[in-house]
Amino acid sequence: MFFCRHPRAVREAFHAETSYMPGKAHGEVDDPYTTSVQWSRRFIGLKLFLALAHRGESGYIEMIEHQTRIGHVLREALLHTGWRIVNSTPLPLVCFTRDGLDTSRFLADLYKRQIAWMSEVRLGGGNPVLRACITSFKTTESEVDWVVNEIGRIWQS
Repeated sequence: MFFCRHPRAVREAFHAETSYMPGKAHGEVDDPYTTSVQWSRRFIGLKLFLALAHRGESGYIEMIEHQTRIGHVLREALLHTGWRIVNSTPLPLVCFTRDGLDTSRFLADLYKRQIAWMSEVRLGGGNPVLRACITSFKTTESEVDWVVNEIGRIWQS
């Protein structure tokens, strides 16, 4: 991504004509389909670019390492309180269950109490399990501990 004060240079750099692209616009209208690399696709790399621009490479690495560590904290807290982890990944994506767990009922209670958002997943065609994915790089260990404590209360109720 780059910013440019010269629209003509952008038009010339990205100029392409193919049968699947929209026809030429009349006049001096800048057609967004013809002034981006991916034409009609959204620019999904922008999020990565902005994060790198804001935090730098070392800051981005730090965010990823924090997410990995928080995922480990969640796994350990769940194991410590009697849950069974059913997936293995360094990502902050933890799938877990307990014997006799009714995932639908559990999730309904979880949502009703507004503790966290988790979902149900079937891994390898097996029984449904709970899926937790920590998406915020601001999540703390104490927040993870609180959620695990609260889901323990739901399990016991």
